[in-house]
Amino acid sequence: MKNILTVFIFAISIAGFAQSDISLNKKGVKYAKAGNYKQALSCFNQAISINPNSPAGYANIGNVYRIQKKYDDAIVQYSKALALKNTDIDVLYSRANTYLDIKKYNEAIIDYSQIIELKPSFENIYFDRAYGYIMLEDYEKARLDLESQLRLTPNDLKSQANLAHVKTYLRLYDEALSDYAILIKKYPAEYRLINNRAQLYIKMNKLDLALADVNAAIKLKNDYADGYMVRSEVYFLSGNNEKACADFSESMLLGYNYDEKDEKGNVGNIKAQCSK
Repeated sequence: MKNILTVFIFAISIAGFAQSDISLNKKGVKYAKAGNYKQALSCFNQAISINPNSPAGYANIGNVYRIQKKYDDAIVQYSKALALKNTDIDVLYSRANTYLDIKKYNEAIIDYSQIIELKPSFENIYFDRAYGYIMLEDYEKARLDLESQLRLTPNDLKSQANLAHVKTYLRLYDEALSDYAILIKKYPAEYRLINNRAQLYIKMNKLDLALADVNAAIKLKNDYADGYMVRSEVYFLSGNNEKACADFSESMLLGYNYDEKDEKGNVGNIKAQCSK
């Protein structure tokens, strides 16, 4: 994800105040980078008062609000900027990523799709849209986007790993296993790959292989919350509730991000069992 503290400078037609408008935006960015957001916002608002038809001030205010985690306010400002110049890829990308921050995946996908229309080679854009599709559980569209990303960046590990994971959800188990074998051989210390293969083995009901993989992942990173949760699932499916609950508790203590999707599957069942 690109640095969101960017000076947005656009050509304007009114001579005489352009330099002041631009210099205020530059000054505001310097304040924002130093963490002085109040002064930064003051500069950006002054720039807007001088030249209200420039997208720059609105976009920069959006950047500050996003840093401050005022996501809805950031989206309002990005939208104002885009109303003035709807083809600005950097602002579209900032708004799309802000939609992701608040889990508005459909809106993010719309912005990513517009960027793809404007510039299909934009860095990581197919991966970013694939992430939105994954969160919506539209795995076939995610697969297509990840394959598109890999045509642009063939050695991109995050796209390779996510493609293997998506194939698991699409029940393309043999393809996923083949992908993991290649990736784990190339990146033997990448514990997340090993843990993801363990999840694939669970779906294939190969619990011994799943346990071996998740143990290897935890050995590589002994505070790996997702690893303990996957091992909890293996133990639960094997009928060992005591070990399942112990690993479930350890995972939660380590900061596992339990969400509504977990309620639907084995993790939700483990939580119910361990709460008795």
